[in-house]
Amino acid sequence: MHVDIAKDKKSYSFRMESSGEPRSGTVNRKGATCILSGSPITFEHIRTEGRAGRLGFKLMAIVIEYKGSRFYIDPTEEHEKIALSTKAKNSPDTMLPEKALGFRVQAYGMAKHADLFTQRQLVCLTTFADTISEVIENLKSDIRVFQKASKADFSPDFAEEYAKAIALYLGIAVSRSANTHCSLAVWSSGRDQSVNVFSRHALPMNWDFPEVNPFGEAAGDMIETISSIYKVITRLRPSAPVHIGLANATEIKTEVKKSIVLTDPPYYDNIGYADLSDFFYIWMRRSLGKYFPDIFSTVLTPKSDELIATPFRFDGDYDKAKSFFEKNMELFFTRAFSLQSPEFPFSLFYAFKQSEGVDDEEGFDEEAGEDSSQISTGWETMLSALLNAGFCVVGTWPMRTERPTGVKVQTNSLATSIVLTCRPREQKAKTITKRDFQALLRQELPKPIEALRASNIAAVDLTQAAIGPGVAIFSKHSAVLESDDTRMSIRSALLIINQVVDEILSSVDSELDPETRWCITWFEKFGFGEGDFGAANQLAQARNVSVDRLARIGLVKSQQSKVKLIERNALDDDWTPEKGHTPAWLALQYLIRYFEDQGGEMEAGRLLRELGPVGSACRDLAYRCFAICERNGWAVEGMPFNSIATSWGEIQKCAVNAEFSPKQETFDV
Repeated sequence: MHVDIAKDKKSYSFRMESSGEPRSGTVNRKGATCILSGSPITFEHIRTEGRAGRLGFKLMAIVIEYKGSRFYIDPTEEHEKIALSTKAKNSPDTMLPEKALGFRVQAYGMAKHADLFTQRQLVCLTTFADTISEVIENLKSDIRVFQKASKADFSPDFAEEYAKAIALYLGIAVSRSANTHCSLAVWSSGRDQSVNVFSRHALPMNWDFPEVNPFGEAAGDMIETISSIYKVITRLRPSAPVHIGLANATEIKTEVKKSIVLTDPPYYDNIGYADLSDFFYIWMRRSLGKYFPDIFSTVLTPKSDELIATPFRFDGDYDKAKSFFEKNMELFFTRAFSLQSPEFPFSLFYAFKQSEGVDDEEGFDEEAGEDSSQISTGWETMLSALLNAGFCVVGTWPMRTERPTGVKVQTNSLATSIVLTCRPREQKAKTITKRDFQALLRQELPKPIEALRASNIAAVDLTQAAIGPGVAIFSKHSAVLESDDTRMSIRSALLIINQVVDEILSSVDSELDPETRWCITWFEKFGFGEGDFGAANQLAQARNVSVDRLARIGLVKSQQSKVKLIERNALDDDWTPEKGHTPAWLALQYLIRYFEDQGGEMEAGRLLRELGPVGSACRDLAYRCFAICERNGWAVEGMPFNSIATSWGEIQKCAVNAEFSPKQETFDV
């Protein structure tokens, strides 16, 4: 495609050549591929070259904007020469931690915080940071001139305090800009803009990045950054004086006899808060150190008392890190117990997955989801400390606190936090047996689980949210006794809760048509892979169907003694639901296909309306299928089920409105 652009009486011309299908990336989980020879390159070799200082940058494209659209053009040698010629002066000299939770970049030769930025980005950030003091001095001078001219009754230190407040917001703006002006930022091809480094709480290695214009009226633009901060300030309406303090949570003191305590506690070994905070701290200290010397008295953020279980601070000793976290978490909850007013519940916000996901060391985050029998140490430790301090859970609510989509929209990421409300456990609380506990779970959990499904909570969040009511049952008793009369641990309780949740989710099977029940059982074992005809036939006979019928109605493909479920992209295009005879499995697959490929919620809503009664079973089936995928670690297969369950409310609205809006026809021109 050849494009000519005329602007300001000047003509610019460039050519974009298309070679058909776009090439796949050059880096994956196994290593890299040489773009010249196509030969594989191991990560070990790449890291060795990085530590030797032989990894560099290559300018790949320049993005220009014209009439609301953005175009990618090839850079010239002059462009690249200019880009690499800038040299920053007086850059941050602080060192990255040798090892830290969520950090991968040190293995590639990045030893200092300055190594996370290009020279041009460093010039940008250091210039902004160093200019703040000049701006503030001019501001103070202007304020004093105004005071003198207006003869207003200002306090003696008004100019100093007002200027400090402005400096604070400017310093925040500079540190926030670092999130975009960094060589670990991501270019979103879908949005044609830079995306922040911290799409998650980690600094993984990134293999391509944008270098954006700080005055480009887009992501990373300093004026836009300051404007967004200004919008927040103008909408704040404080109704009471506020005191903000900095203290160790296990030693916190207050003059209020009984307080209301609310907290979002640290997530065990999931996030290295302090190490990650240094990314912003170094810029805020540079901007604001002279105005807030007490806050920025240390070169980097303090680390020794941070309440996380990181073995790197205990010479690699995991047991010491675990003991440190458990001891101090219980100290905090005990302190909160003594401070909490009996009139109000103690509230805890938590958004940590029960099953600990897979964090690939090369930065390819894949929350694969493990077997539900695996309970995260974070959940276990937090709940154990909470109950040992004397609290019991009296209520749980799922709260959507995370963005449902981000840079990696195709991930089964948690979108919900769990709010646990707690009160002191009654002194007369009963002791029950394991059998009693299981019976109470089976009796009381179905109602809250159905309420969660009816609220269209994301499938990835359902099990997470469902443990709240289960823990409430466990924690209100003084003890739950195992068969040998020992006290049941919170880990054992969580395992039992998850097992009962699985039972409740799978109980939907009995209400489904036999073809769908066959598909669920087959999917649970083989996914969309192949299995032997003999096993398929035996299962079909048990479900009172036949493999021939399953193949005839388009559920499976049977050939050469092998049987497999037909994947959505291979389903018959010329299909209409057969009222009263459409299997729920087939209906769900077409709903997902319509939702993902043929018009989103509107077209899925039209189909849902046509499906009639069988459509109502598809929502529960989606939750059931996602649970199977999560238990088997099938992250990719689980995404569509999670998406359809999350969007079910909007799809239902579209189904209701479908009769009032004509279906749009498309024509080939």
